[in-house]
Amino acid sequence: MHRGRRGLSSWQSTFQRRNVYSEMNSDPTRQIIENYRQTRYLRRASDAELEQRLADIVNNTVRVSVDALIVLVKGQTLAELCVRLTECAEELRLRHGSYSAKFTGKPFKEMLPFDEPRRARIKRAGQPFSAASPRCLLRFGRLDHMQGLFNEGALMIQPAKRFTDSDIFAVQDDECSIEVKGILSTEEVRRVVANPQDVPDEERDHVFAIRLSIDAYGLYCLGKTPELRMIADWGATGAVIINHPAEFEKRLLCAVEQQLPGARSYFADVTYLDPYFPPSGVPNVATTKHFRYAYQDERRLVVQGADVGGGKLIRMGPLDDIATMIHLDIF
Repeated sequence: MHRGRRGLSSWQSTFQRRNVYSEMNSDPTRQIIENYRQTRYLRRASDAELEQRLADIVNNTVRVSVDALIVLVKGQTLAELCVRLTECAEELRLRHGSYSAKFTGKPFKEMLPFDEPRRARIKRAGQPFSAASPRCLLRFGRLDHMQGLFNEGALMIQPAKRFTDSDIFAVQDDECSIEVKGILSTEEVRRVVANPQDVPDEERDHVFAIRLSIDAYGLYCLGKTPELRMIADWGATGAVIINHPAEFEKRLLCAVEQQLPGARSYFADVTYLDPYFPPSGVPNVATTKHFRYAYQDERRLVVQGADVGGGKLIRMGPLDDIATMIHLDIF
C-alpha cells in the first residue's frame, strides 16, 4: 500500500491523544483507564514488548540519589509516566485478567536502580556529586580517559554506528535509526494514504511501523544532571563535571572546526521519543532516542559531513579552569 507524501505529521494527527491531565477529576485513575480503552494503542504489542515497555516506564519513574536511594522523579514528568504506567497496567488487565504468566522478568533484571551490585557501586562513588551545580555537564568513563579530558581537553568523537558494538563502555543502542509505530482503523488508513480507493472495506486493525534512519555521523555524549546510574552505564572509574557548559561547548566547537575542516557541528539536547506516539514532525534521528533512555538527560555534540573513521581524537586544551575531576571509588 502506498503511503504517499503527507509525512509523519499525518500519522500524528490521527493518533493525537486527548489531554487526560486537564480532564482528571476526583478519580484520575478512572479517567486514564477510560481514555485508554477508547484507543487501546498497546493492543497489538506482544507480551514481550509489553513487558519491556513496563520496565522502561518504571526505569524512568525513579532516580538514584547520592546515597543510592531510589527516589521518584518530580513534576510533570512524573505525571506523564504515571499515566503511561496506568495505561500499560490496564492493557495487561484487559488481556490477561492480571499480569501475564508468560512474563520472563528479564527486562526488570536490567533495570539499573534495582540492580544491587550497581547500586553498591553508585553508593561508594556518588558522594562527590552532591555538590554538583544543577547547571552543569557531566562525562563519565575510564579514569585515564577522564584525566585526559580534564588535563588536555582530549576526547573521542565516536561514529554513531559504534554504539551498537558490544565492546563499547556504554549502554548499547541504535543511534542511526528510530522507529515509530501504532495502529490504524480502515477509515483512518484511508485518511492518510494517497490511494484511499485501494484500501479494502473490511474492518480491521492496520499495524504500521515507520523506521527513520540517518547517514553516518559522529557524536560526543554528556549528561545534563548528576544522574548517578550513568556511573554504572559507562562502567565509570572517573568523571568530569563541567561547571561552565557554554564555555566548554564554545571551545569544543572551535576545536572541531580546526581539526575537522568542513564539518557541520552543533550541540543539542536529546529528545526522548515514545514510539507509540508519533511526533508532530519528522524527528532528527541524530538528536532523538527511545524514551527508555530518558533518565540519561543527555546533551550531545553532533558532527556531520566529516569522516571520523573508527573515532576521531580531538584536543582543545586543559579544562581545569571550567571543570572538576572526580576519581570514582568503586572498589
